[in-house]
Amino acid sequence: MSFTSWVNPLFARTMTVAAIVVALLVPLGQVEALVSERGVMRDSAAARVAEGWGGEQVIGGPLLAVPVDTRERDPRNDKREVVSRAWRYLLPATLEVSTTLAPVERHSGIYRVNAYTAKLSLTARFTGDSLRKLVAATGNSTIARSEVRLLLPIRELRGIREITRVSWNGHDLAVSPALDGLVSGISAPVALITDLAAGAPADATFEFRGVIAGTRNFAVLPFGRTTSLRVVSPWPHPSFSGAFLPAHYTLNDAGFDSTWQVLEVNRNFPQNWINDAVPGATLTGSAFGVELYDPVDVYQRNYRAIHYAVLFIALTFLCLFLWEQVSKRRLHAMQYLLIGLALATFYLLLIALSEHMGFGLAYGVAALAQVVVLGVYLVGAMRARLAGSLAAAGIAGVYGALYLLVLSEQYALLLGAVFLFVILAAVLWITRRVDWHAMTREMVSGSSS
Repeated sequence: MSFTSWVNPLFARTMTVAAIVVALLVPLGQVEALVSERGVMRDSAAARVAEGWGGEQVIGGPLLAVPVDTRERDPRNDKREVVSRAWRYLLPATLEVSTTLAPVERHSGIYRVNAYTAKLSLTARFTGDSLRKLVAATGNSTIARSEVRLLLPIRELRGIREITRVSWNGHDLAVSPALDGLVSGISAPVALITDLAAGAPADATFEFRGVIAGTRNFAVLPFGRTTSLRVVSPWPHPSFSGAFLPAHYTLNDAGFDSTWQVLEVNRNFPQNWINDAVPGATLTGSAFGVELYDPVDVYQRNYRAIHYAVLFIALTFLCLFLWEQVSKRRLHAMQYLLIGLALATFYLLLIALSEHMGFGLAYGVAALAQVVVLGVYLVGAMRARLAGSLAAAGIAGVYGALYLLVLSEQYALLLGAVFLFVILAAVLWITRRVDWHAMTREMVSGSSS
């Protein structure tokens, strides 16, 4: 008994083509891994740029840090006193921050990194009432006046390009790095109260003016009872991120203009606390701001293109398989495998080209090269110039549809579903009168002879 006498040859051929599609998952998986690897290398390049330029910036503050010393009798020795120190932190009543982000393009090898310089203006006001309550809360303890400091959180100190003004009640302050303690940034000693016996202190105002540099993200910590932030930039693709979204923003070809307002009741920490009652992670978790989003991230688009690779190859094989049945010309399994490998190579070529030119141009060059190569091959494989040309035109159409799927972010699922439905509907319409039983009998008789 021959193999064809008990196995449906049409079914066997269908399973062979399906097995080739499954086998092509191996090279496609390697290409997908390559995209991930190149993305990691791009992130490493961004880290190298951040080391010299400045990383993702988070600006906060200021915090008023007041050291309070308490003297107590040593329980082991009544003649000796023990001094314990506690730090009391106070946030301002109002915090107003405005900045203009100027995009700067940095490079590390072939990788481009979105960086910026921010012209920063920050004004904070501490009310006299809050200062008075802070002093009254110390009780019999003593404030170490000479060590009262103002802390201005800045995540990336290396990004500070210029400081034009740092003042407390109109008096310039001498700043220094604050690398230890609750937050990192800069600090400066301040005269909290000139004379405690004179009564309640007046309001105090802190001002900071300067230029800082960073990469990708700019964020602010809502340290005021009322925090206002305005960010203006010519960057046309902002991505607002963090704990709060802007209350208002405008976006046009000239860039964006966004404003935030955050209240004390919107955050999960109070206006004042002692020592580490509020962890640093809680403070940094309240940051909000904007990311200089790159809509033409070639690795993201390559990754999305590969997700449709199996569908694309399967549809191509389906069209070739149907052409076989209609034209009575047979393609060998090795020819299917070679065509599939050529289709998989397209994605490797796309990755390599898109790293050196725009994604659209890279896609066009890679698709054109594939269509020409496959068109010439199919003309010879099908032994018909018209059939091979039509197959190449169909592949070009599928490449065009794939490009629309890759570009579309919000409607990719809709376009993909419609595209797949149209293709399957066309296949059903073309094959609606095909006598598959007759084809099977012809294949059986042909194999027997």
